[in-house]
Amino acid sequence: MARLSVRYRTCIPQSPTHLFYLVLITALLALFLDPVNAAESGTGKDAVVEDEAPLAEMDESAVREIIGEDVLDQLDKETQKYMKDHLDEIQRERRSLEVLRGELDQRIDKLSRLQKDLDQRLAIEDKQNQERIQNLVKIYQGMKPEQISALLWKLDEDIRYQVLERLKNKTISKILTLIPPEQAAEVTRRLLREGKM
Repeated sequence: MARLSVRYRTCIPQSPTHLFYLVLITALLALFLDPVNAAESGTGKDAVVEDEAPLAEMDESAVREIIGEDVLDQLDKETQKYMKDHLDEIQRERRSLEVLRGELDQRIDKLSRLQKDLDQRLAIEDKQNQERIQNLVKIYQGMKPEQISALLWKLDEDIRYQVLERLKNKTISKILTLIPPEQAAEVTRRLLREGKM
């Protein structure tokens, strides 16, 4: 078999796919473009071959003989180098992802702690707000409905309705008679929605 020139043997592509095509082309060139060796082996253009097996169906030793040991060894080395380089890259990326996962877990833990702290603070503030409203209700229950009515509409709307929800029904009914009908209707709707009436 004719040897490939040094220029073609050292021009090895960077991926196994390209290497496969290079080996295939080299084998085909060696088989079909070397008429002297092909005629001697009975595989030339003029030779009659009854059972010619495709390259893929040949055993390893026949393929090694056709392609050449040095090309297959170079292909094997390049394939191993390619796989090692990519394995190293995958391992680097995996380590990088593990570091990022650790940082993400730390951030999630920190956010969870902050959320828990915020929930506790909101619960404390809500409890304190409810205590203030309850104290305000106690004060209003000691007043006459006319005085309560005058003060309620000077309060913030949410506080006003929280106080109204806690007043006795008898006091609420007297307050409703003292305010304009539109306001009384709105108060009634709101108290019905809240389940007070």
